[in-house]
Amino acid sequence: MQRNIVVGARTQASYKAGNTQKHSQTVTVMRTSPKPKSLIARSEDDLTVISGLMQDAAVLTTDMAFDKDARRFALFAARYMGEVGTSFMHPHGYRVRTALHFDHVKKVQARGFDLGDDKTILSLLAITAEETDGQALIALTCSGGAALRLSVDSIDAVMTDMGAPWDARRKPLHSA
Repeated sequence: MQRNIVVGARTQASYKAGNTQKHSQTVTVMRTSPKPKSLIARSEDDLTVISGLMQDAAVLTTDMAFDKDARRFALFAARYMGEVGTSFMHPHGYRVRTALHFDHVKKVQARGFDLGDDKTILSLLAITAEETDGQALIALTCSGGAALRLSVDSIDAVMTDMGAPWDARRKPLHSA
């Protein structure tokens, strides 16, 4: 939704010249919520885009699953929508529920956390891939040294925002 507002304003030059006549200008105010994203990755470059969008996503270990028969690894996350930024009304930005899955997965390895602990929350930092001889290794690197490594036949990932965004409680911080 878009709204035009006419604002009466006196310029600084008008005041100095003693001119009390107002100059009007039109200001356009946009009232929209962030748009959901849906992306497909079939290469290392594609996966880099998804990695940037998924940075700082909060993932519960109970929201991750590997289906060996379907050869699919999937997770749900509370993705920080860094691409939207912040505003006066939303000083910490937004989060949105996001599904991310990888197909053609042969094996999943976890390091630095217990998959069985239902209270573990991971903060996703990056997703990288390395392709060699028709196969690939995909690494999901999280804060605190936690990581997942997926052995896949090929890069085939889908990221989809699900539902409406909500106000984030805080903006993610990164130390140098």
